[in-house]
Amino acid sequence: HGEFLFGLGISALSMPTAGVYAGPAFVMEAFYETPSYGIGIAFHVGDADTDTNDDADFMSLAVGGRYFTSETDISPLVGTGLALSWLQLDQEDDAFYGDGRGVSAYAEAGVEFLRLHESRLATTLRVDFPFYAAGADEAYDLVTGMDQSSNRTRYEVPVSLNIVYFF
Repeated sequence: HGEFLFGLGISALSMPTAGVYAGPAFVMEAFYETPSYGIGIAFHVGDADTDTNDDADFMSLAVGGRYFTSETDISPLVGTGLALSWLQLDQEDDAFYGDGRGVSAYAEAGVEFLRLHESRLATTLRVDFPFYAAGADEAYDLVTGMDQSSNRTRYEVPVSLNIVYFF
């Protein structure tokens, strides 16, 4: 037996290799959960803008599953899935501005609290692995002050710490 749950939450979005950390993000999730498994969809959107020089945006629509390690009121969980995602980077120090979109895989681990109740709370750490890189069509030359053609790419791994309330 199982139940359908809808959840809303907040997140701290980071892209460590881009040097941006703990920007605000929003999470919406819908899951069908049994005592041991869950399957669902999730929408994540956030802006990891931590200073005036560097910015990173990320959005994804994912389908995935979760495994709960116990059938108790508090249960650790692990999950994985696939997403359609988009990311954008603005790195002034590196004179890089680019974006990318495509399919990505994700992995998550966390804890779900109050599992034996109608509403519950989940905390997860999620890491997305895009199958694409952010590409820059133009680069700003700091010396000449002009845009120049560029084919540079950067591979980034979005990391998010999520807190979602399910009802």
